[in-house]
Amino acid sequence: MTSANQTQTCEVTGDMTFEQAMQVFESINISAINLNDITIDLGAVEQSDSAALAIMLEWTNQARKNRKKVSFSHVPEQLMRLIEMTHLDEILNLASVK
Repeated sequence: MTSANQTQTCEVTGDMTFEQAMQVFESINISAINLNDITIDLGAVEQSDSAALAIMLEWTNQARKNRKKVSFSHVPEQLMRLIEMTHLDEILNLASVK
């Protein structure tokens, strides 16, 4: 049996850009994860643009709708700069920066 305080970690690899946005988004189905705490590891992301922000916001929105908590770890520096410029660091739960 799975404890409610366990965390599910999901890893994103490759690019988080407009070209791959839908594929990346669909690769992690927040509502299908059985645990309440989800960490999305972005450490293997090679390139990102503003589409990555949209994906992260939608995952956060899905988690909230499903009464779950999502956090992001190993956020690449380039993506972190975008997050800070748009003040989304106040909305997104950032566990660590790469």
